[in-house]
Amino acid sequence: NNKLNTIPDEAWGLDSIAWLELDNNNISHIPENIKNAKSLNALFLSNNTLSVIKSYLFQPTLVSLMLDGNNIRHIPVEISKLMNKLQMLKLQNNKIVDIPAEIGQLNALWMLDLRNNSISSFPKEMTIFGKKTTKNKYLYIYGNPICSNGWRSSDAATADIKQLMESSKAGCTKQCSPYC
Repeated sequence: NNKLNTIPDEAWGLDSIAWLELDNNNISHIPENIKNAKSLNALFLSNNTLSVIKSYLFQPTLVSLMLDGNNIRHIPVEISKLMNKLQMLKLQNNKIVDIPAEIGQLNALWMLDLRNNSISSFPKEMTIFGKKTTKNKYLYIYGNPICSNGWRSSDAATADIKQLMESSKAGCTKQCSPYC
């Protein structure tokens, strides 16, 4: 809430920075210097003006990434760099059209919020959300075309996702995520 347009380069050089909240600003670009933030676990960039996610944003230490309320259209395939770390990913209220297959490689992911985008199908690799694990998994997709198309697709990913949504009270039903 500081009307920031940019992030000072010096911020990324801090060895001990683990949690960075930059919500509700006018940030439209994340500099490549984010690579220098070697301890960054949580990055909050909700309600900014980001339209592109650069692949260098996916630092291997990230556990939580909040990019909701921006103008993002695509998720880069490089998101797979976070396969064993990323647990929470919030992308609701963007303009996302499709989900890359690589999102199925996010083994630690337990909460994915995709509400209010333009998603009409899921890649078959998202069956990871239907697998039994010790953690509950939450997938929020209310407000996407996939919720209003009658789930016509009969592929395994759609069936697994539909089953997950029925058991977790998430999915196409209008609801609040754990962070509302």
